[in-house]
Amino acid sequence: ATMMAESRRRGAMEALGAVGEAAVCVDRCGRVVQLTRAAEALMGNGVCLRNARLRFDDVEAEHAVNHLIKLALEPDARFSATTRSVAARRTYRRPLAVEVIPEREALKDPLGLSGAIVLLRDLDQPRLCSTERLKRAFSFSEREAQVAAMVGAGLAADEIAKRLDLMESSVLQLIKAAMAKAEVGTRADLAGLLARLQGMKDQ
Repeated sequence: ATMMAESRRRGAMEALGAVGEAAVCVDRCGRVVQLTRAAEALMGNGVCLRNARLRFDDVEAEHAVNHLIKLALEPDARFSATTRSVAARRTYRRPLAVEVIPEREALKDPLGLSGAIVLLRDLDQPRLCSTERLKRAFSFSEREAQVAAMVGAGLAADEIAKRLDLMESSVLQLIKAAMAKAEVGTRADLAGLLARLQGMKDQ
């Protein structure tokens, strides 16, 4: 059962990493055991890893996150999306949005052998356009949609490569394919088109 829970955890983190989510996996003892590339990129920006624990510049937020992690590890814990989120303040920057999800909820683990997943969102970064929406609109593949969404959010090819654990040359090829399907001539045109698409969604 423990091996199955571990396998599910790895699968969930790989899936979150594949779509560029900044996710941190915490075990039953509250120790960080895995981070996605996007989460690693956030370390040092209001949050860091020290002694296998998440530490925040905002001490109040750190206490709140630790409390939510403790709740998430309890077998019968139930809390809604609004009560499992924390805003961690940062100096001269918008806060980090932090959400704690019990792994048993995400991984359908009735035995409660899992830990928790902590999602980090940098509110200074533009939101990504939905990959499903991009796939429908332009017939993008899953990878093309992921890369295009990040181009629309203003990320450079090297940063996209880090987040998705791809070679930069692969990212450039995916951008080229997305440009062809979207019928735009430059990367800036692609970014502008996707930004407008995101704006239409938000209206």
